[in-house]
Amino acid sequence: MPSVRYIEPTNTGIEEIIYDKHFGRSGARVAGSCVQAYSTPFTSQGYNSRVSWHLYEHNVPAAWAYSIGSGIKIGMVDTGLSEVQGLLQAPLFNSGLSSGRTIENHENGIADIDIESHGTGTTSVAAGPVNNVGSMTGVAYGSSIKSVKAGISPWFYDNIKFASALNFLANDNSVKIINISMGRLLDYYMVRDAVDYAVNKGKLVICAAGSVGGMAIYPAKYGNTIGATGVAYDASDPNGTNLNIYGENASGSHVDFAVYTYRLSDGAEVLKLGASSYTPECGHLSSQAAATLSGIAALVWSARPELTAQQVHVILTESGSYGTRSFAVGHGIVDAEEAVLAAMALDCSDFTAYISGPGQVPVNNWYSWSASVTDPILCGAASYSWSAKINGGQRYETGYGENFEMYVQSTDDLIELTVTATRDGGTDTAEFYVRAYNPYQ
Repeated sequence: MPSVRYIEPTNTGIEEIIYDKHFGRSGARVAGSCVQAYSTPFTSQGYNSRVSWHLYEHNVPAAWAYSIGSGIKIGMVDTGLSEVQGLLQAPLFNSGLSSGRTIENHENGIADIDIESHGTGTTSVAAGPVNNVGSMTGVAYGSSIKSVKAGISPWFYDNIKFASALNFLANDNSVKIINISMGRLLDYYMVRDAVDYAVNKGKLVICAAGSVGGMAIYPAKYGNTIGATGVAYDASDPNGTNLNIYGENASGSHVDFAVYTYRLSDGAEVLKLGASSYTPECGHLSSQAAATLSGIAALVWSARPELTAQQVHVILTESGSYGTRSFAVGHGIVDAEEAVLAAMALDCSDFTAYISGPGQVPVNNWYSWSASVTDPILCGAASYSWSAKINGGQRYETGYGENFEMYVQSTDDLIELTVTATRDGGTDTAEFYVRAYNPYQ
């Protein structure tokens, strides 16, 4: 008889009641009801695509000098793509400066249409094209897209469809990043298993932190995902060191990064595409924040394709505006140029080895010492080989691994420890001297 892992509802209906009360059934905002602000930096190259103001505050245009996301595929677990939005279909999607990439739209057995063009909007924020149509530009305008529909709204969906969409993307080796700009207030094992599976397959899973009355949502609340929220840009805080959540976006321990989605000076929001028009719409929610962060991650990964998901995550973290992680907005605002340059400069073969442990020990006992190298989280651990020269060479001990243990004899005096560390083809040696003594003399 087959085992049963869990029995749970695919949809409780509780969230829908809350969302309905907060937003109304659709949750949609009226097109054109927000302030748009943008520049057209590609005119010198013959293209009139618009670049949203918020990308400048994340130094994305500066990062484009080094990376546009080429060779990276972003998976989108969302409400699918509008069939009448030509900019997210060939040939416009891969035209102009965005040539040489692909886009896929998988319905996942869901026939109903996207009632808000939510997935269309988030996809455009992450990777909208640069061409001569005069529309908005995505962060990673050189990246490919694989969109899988999980429901008809970011909060009206079936957990089975959601999990199947995530598993489908996890099994595609060409997908590096999975963006999830949808979620629920409750935790479901089916969703958790799908997230775990994707992370274990080496995917970087970036999620909207929540935009319903400031409440946190899953899967952003899982510890192995990256949560993004929307904050207000204040010209008096250009470095993003005193950030404030905007509107109904969530804050809290599940937030890893903040993205500017609203500008206080004029009310400008993030540019995104709607169902059919090439004229951009806009939004300020954590959905747009997650899509922006996914695009930045694609720029970083494209700059160094051999990186792992963990390495990309660490680089984003070290490029955040908060030196120490905050409770409300995590690591703050990511500087895209700084992150891309850090990825390009990363050399894990260049490191320093260290030995730690007691420098003076009584004889007739066992003692241990530990080896370490710089950047262990970003670059991984090294392999170690040890040697111990005792009393000028009267006795030798050797060993391997991060820790070295030896018995200090009564005749021992001076112990010269040496460890040789090897990582990514590079080596470094550290020395450490230990004085042994007889406590009874």
